[in-house]
Amino acid sequence: MNKTLLRGASLRALCGPMTAAELATGRYMRGPDHPDDSKSVEDLAKEVKADFDKRFDEVKAIATDAVAKAKAAEAMTEAEKAKADEALTALNEAKARLTELEQKAAREPGNDEPKTPRTPGYKFVEDEAVKAFMANPSGGKSVSVDVKAIIGGGTADVMGAAGDLVVPDRGALISPPNRELTVRDLLTPGRTSSSSIQYPQETGYTNAAGTVAEDGTLKPQSDIKFDLKTSAVTTIAHWVLATRQILDDAPMLQSYIDGRLRYGLKYAEELQLLHGDGLGINLHGIYTQAVLMTDPGVIANAQRLDVLRMAMLQASLAEFPATGIVLHPTDWASIETTKDTTGRYIIGDPKS
Repeated sequence: MNKTLLRGASLRALCGPMTAAELATGRYMRGPDHPDDSKSVEDLAKEVKADFDKRFDEVKAIATDAVAKAKAAEAMTEAEKAKADEALTALNEAKARLTELEQKAAREPGNDEPKTPRTPGYKFVEDEAVKAFMANPSGGKSVSVDVKAIIGGGTADVMGAAGDLVVPDRGALISPPNRELTVRDLLTPGRTSSSSIQYPQETGYTNAAGTVAEDGTLKPQSDIKFDLKTSAVTTIAHWVLATRQILDDAPMLQSYIDGRLRYGLKYAEELQLLHGDGLGINLHGIYTQAVLMTDPGVIANAQRLDVLRMAMLQASLAEFPATGIVLHPTDWASIETTKDTTGRYIIGDPKS
């Protein structure tokens, strides 16, 4: 039974038993106070179509008026904007109702189409071997017929078949893994409402500080130079196509898309913070601004752990002690599995 018949049966339960004719035609009555107000799905669809056409004409008239005002350099009033919004909302609602009714009408079986029950018994009596035996029962031989009741195949209109009652199990949505993002946690974020940020940067410093005798000797002069720097604010954005209807029908999908889009922004931000080349609308990344490490030449046959320690030394000597270390997982795995000449791990015992 389709949704229309179910709804009709529910209403009729309050008003009296539903007749076989009503079940066959998909018609139902609203109640005892409206005995002549029975309508089929097709009739309802025609009414909604007329309402949709009316709403469409209203929106078309508003659009025509808006175009005329735009050509005359006249702005729409707030009342006109509100009226336009209401008309568009009503049009969308009428369209949704019309689509739903048209789909229901398409699923309705024709009233003049005979439905032959395809039960196991029907298949048995229609078998050619059974018909031949019934025509000549004196033959004395038995008849054997294999009969299968197909459950879940075909359509629910066929007797003996589950049809739409058998639905596939729907499991949880499986998403790909997300990268662990850590670079932003190493930086102090700020906020701005402008499209660019200006900041003074010290570009020169001559430190002449020294001891001075108390005999009137002039104190030495130091020099500091500042340059005004400008950094453009960069927008990181993206979007994914999803209709309002599918988001209304699948709230979980809305949450999933929201989460994936947010992750995409954070992922792009991570790459910009680390590798942005500063060209065009790209950020100035940490890696691209860093000075290439110089080999201090104090360790022979340096391994990865030695290189990492020398990088920390260089940062300390530049008066920028490291607050965090960003490594590729492969490099860190190689460091963790480094062994001494006796085969023991350098960084702790993996069993502890």
